[in-house]
Amino acid sequence: MARPFDQRLTDAATERARHGVLTTADLTAAGLNTRAVTRRVKAGVLRRKQHGVYLVPGATDQWTLLALAVARRPETVLGGRTAAALWDLDGCDRPAPVLLTRPDRGKGTSVERRGFQVTLPAATLAGLLRRTGDLDLVERALECFLRRRLVRMDELTGTLGCVLNRRGRHHPATESDAETLFVQVLRRAGLPDPVRQHELGDRCRLDFWFGPEVGGPLAVEIDGAATHAGAGPLQYDLNRQNHVMLSGVSVLRFTHGDVTERPGHTAQQVRRALQAGAPRLALGSMRAPMAALSSEAP
Repeated sequence: MARPFDQRLTDAATERARHGVLTTADLTAAGLNTRAVTRRVKAGVLRRKQHGVYLVPGATDQWTLLALAVARRPETVLGGRTAAALWDLDGCDRPAPVLLTRPDRGKGTSVERRGFQVTLPAATLAGLLRRTGDLDLVERALECFLRRRLVRMDELTGTLGCVLNRRGRHHPATESDAETLFVQVLRRAGLPDPVRQHELGDRCRLDFWFGPEVGGPLAVEIDGAATHAGAGPLQYDLNRQNHVMLSGVSVLRFTHGDVTERPGHTAQQVRRALQAGAPRLALGSMRAPMAALSSEAP
């Protein structure tokens, strides 16, 4: 009696599948000849999508369509919003049309992400700006790259100057996308640019700081559910806030929802807090001349 034919994919073929997609070259390298591939197609183990390209049913994910689009061009380098999504940049997680790019020849012009070749960080930002023209989106992506230490400011030149000028070249990176969005809310409202990651004392770092020269001292904290949830983080936050306020600093706290869903209300609260500090600033500016007069009095 004939031995039944093994219709399963080999381990070697499974390992070569990129988001459920295999090419004829992949299958040949995994030891499957044309006859073996045909049998697996008839058995439903493989599904032929186009000439020389196959899909493994049940092994697909959000990147499968992209893998199908570039399957027959393994040298393809992806740029623009597609590359930004593969880099997991803030604000760039939505599906986007595939953008193929032709980087400079030679080593170091691309890097692999999720099995695809993508442009390097600086080129990805430049491509994202060209494709979208959205300065806020590119700024969010830039902060994400800086936060992850994947790009340096001195690598960003040329077309990215408009983004660098609006954020400033010497600011530290924000520590979350919500913090970046908060900065953009302030900018649209015409409010002063705060100091980022301000050190208050030896062990207290604030998300944002407005100094006395603009109506402070005012600290602003952006609370994310991932880092501030639970009894332990809550206790730490409360102790820290008490310490800041006992130092004579006003504190405002906002959530991601405040920044994204109620930006006008968020900006107005910051404005009111700074306006409340303005009389203190005016009073402080009067004290120096008054003290000088008192010292000159006989």
